[in-house]
Amino acid sequence: MKGCFSRVAFLIVLGLFLVSFQTPAPVFAEGAKPATPPAYLTLSKAIDVALKKNLEVRAIHAKYHASLAAKSMATSGFFPKINLTEIYSRSDNPVYFFGTSLNQGKFAMSDMRINRLNNPPTLSNFLTRLQIVQPIFNGGDVWIGHQQAELMVKSTGEEKAQKEKAIILSVIEAYDGVLMAKAFLGVIQNAVKTAKRHVQIAESMYRQGLVVKSDLLSARVYLFSLQEEEIRAKNMVTLAMTALNDAIGYPLQWRYELEGMMVGGPPPSQPIEAYWSQALAHRNDLKSLEFKEKVALKEIEKAKLHFLPSLNLMGNWDNYDEDFGHSGGKDWSLMVVANLNLFGGGYDKFKYDKAKADYERIHFLRMRMESGIKLQVRQAYLRVKTAANQLKVAKTAVQQARESLRIVKNRYKNRLTTVVDVLDREVALKSAEVQLTQAKYNYETGLAKLKFATGSLSRDFPKKRELLE
Repeated sequence: MKGCFSRVAFLIVLGLFLVSFQTPAPVFAEGAKPATPPAYLTLSKAIDVALKKNLEVRAIHAKYHASLAAKSMATSGFFPKINLTEIYSRSDNPVYFFGTSLNQGKFAMSDMRINRLNNPPTLSNFLTRLQIVQPIFNGGDVWIGHQQAELMVKSTGEEKAQKEKAIILSVIEAYDGVLMAKAFLGVIQNAVKTAKRHVQIAESMYRQGLVVKSDLLSARVYLFSLQEEEIRAKNMVTLAMTALNDAIGYPLQWRYELEGMMVGGPPPSQPIEAYWSQALAHRNDLKSLEFKEKVALKEIEKAKLHFLPSLNLMGNWDNYDEDFGHSGGKDWSLMVVANLNLFGGGYDKFKYDKAKADYERIHFLRMRMESGIKLQVRQAYLRVKTAANQLKVAKTAVQQARESLRIVKNRYKNRLTTVVDVLDREVALKSAEVQLTQAKYNYETGLAKLKFATGSLSRDFPKKRELLE
């Protein structure tokens, strides 16, 4: 028994030794978040950080690495399988005693006595077996499986690229969302300062008897309404900053200053059909589905080959002995094993039917995706086109609102109009400035969505702003 435990312990140690070479290093510490927030953050920097820190990006990278491992697993099917087996047995069964004694090479003429054969002593045996199996043909599982694994690596690579573009888009929208919220807050805060001055002027003029009390009350009511808007605008900034931190992968409570501004631009220069063609040629998610469609076709081919016999080459080397580590009886064998599944309950036929149905499903999904991509392109195209026109109108409206306010203020100073007219012009200017900010946001995010829809969005998107600022 001591030899049994020694041999088992040896195999366990050998197994642990081999596993130690295959255990990957832990990755949990990778991408640790910095301890303090940055003082300033540009859009380019936000995109770069998000492509490293965002958990969805890290998840899709892990999926891509898994596909590479799956490809290596499929490739391993071309190589022989080598197994080392150790079996300990002990019995007084007559057949066991007779056969094992022969295998150990220790069978003697005295063992041929009838009493010895009918009532043999207890015999221990250590069987050390080295087995090598070389697949030759297994219904296409190895060769076609390898091709499928290569296609899945390409498909997952396209998924990774698409996810990175989606993260870039989310960062752009969140970053511009903060800029827009801060711009709204700035407009409201400027309006609050102006309204406070109006209240002071109205109070002074009221004490002098130059205006009626209703003018003073109107100015105060307008100031109160702006102060309420200021509270909501501050909350908008907080929520927008939280959304940006979430998109980047920063702690949600971090606060920092943003650099740059939304600049706007011209409408799309090409017809919608050109953007459709670009999208169908460059969308990564469409390419990913096309690779999966090819995988499904390979599965049909594999299902057909399963109707053929499988063929394997197998070799065994055995060592039999009563004690561990001793050289006892040895033998070897070489076999060619062919197997033909004559009837398996219709499994292979149903597997073929399933493969065809899976291919049709992916094929129809790809066709549906093409239509959906065209819809996304049209929506983004019209958003950019509309925003570009809104920008022109909004800029003109702001200029005219400022001029109108200047004229009314002069008339009010000369007591040719009431404070209500001044407040109306203030509201008009504030509204025009808000519309201009909204138009810039719609243009910038619409342009990013158009590039995303056509598959051309990249981390270089902010360079346009850097050139125009």
